[in-house]
Amino acid sequence: MKTIATLTAVSVCAGASLAAGPTTLNISPVSSQADVSAEFFTFIGSATDGGIAAVDGQIVLEADDFAAPTTLTLHDFALTVQNAGSVMLSGHVSHPPLGDGDFTERFDGLVFAASGPVIATGTGPFSFLGVPVVVLGEATALYDIVGLDPVTVPRVVDTSLLPPGSADLTGVVVTSDGATVTMSATVTLDLFTVPFVADLIETRINASISVLASDATGCNPADIAEPFGLLDLADIGAFVSAFLDGDPAADLAPPVGAFDLADLSAFITAFTAGCP
Repeated sequence: MKTIATLTAVSVCAGASLAAGPTTLNISPVSSQADVSAEFFTFIGSATDGGIAAVDGQIVLEADDFAAPTTLTLHDFALTVQNAGSVMLSGHVSHPPLGDGDFTERFDGLVFAASGPVIATGTGPFSFLGVPVVVLGEATALYDIVGLDPVTVPRVVDTSLLPPGSADLTGVVVTSDGATVTMSATVTLDLFTVPFVADLIETRINASISVLASDATGCNPADIAEPFGLLDLADIGAFVSAFLDGDPAADLAPPVGAFDLADLSAFITAFTAGCP
């Protein structure tokens, strides 16, 4: 079982040379979300729950030439749930007379856990394979199944303290027009388990994290069209078009994926606030 996350990130580095040092690519929660599921597996049955939340974070990359790279270096990345605790999953397993159990899982994101930079070479698309990642969150279980290590007081596990998981970053494409660096990739996380009783009672975490482009140049969420730093009719037109097309650029307020009055209100509030 695999977890697949599609990433697109943009970093503005105007005035910098294409062959630059580590560059931070900012991921915007306005257009990014995590679709997470957790399975509470037991040998008498299983239960699965899922949830969706906005995410944000950063990816730090270095290239020999961002316009036509032949060497990419991954220094760091972090994908975190924007509102901590917003992904809360739960379920119940029951199989009389063998017993029953309950679980909860809070998912908070993924963090690069390597001790040093990871390098990929070639002409692209690039791949970073077997990258260690920490799964942020908390798993809880309560069960009494045929007397096997019964837990009558909820057992709580901080998933960040478990051994790191493993992820592959594949299809990594980096481009630049001399002012903006753009990266797209796919992140695949190997199935991550929380072993309460290994192979017999455990939580298996799966998350698909969709991260869309953010150029990080707008002064606030309503500043979605050039010229950035100025709120004008171009931003209004861009928002209306995005809203009608169901484009994530107009998805400014929860719930993620729904285009409604909350998004319209968020745009009006940001637009009338103006740029600093």
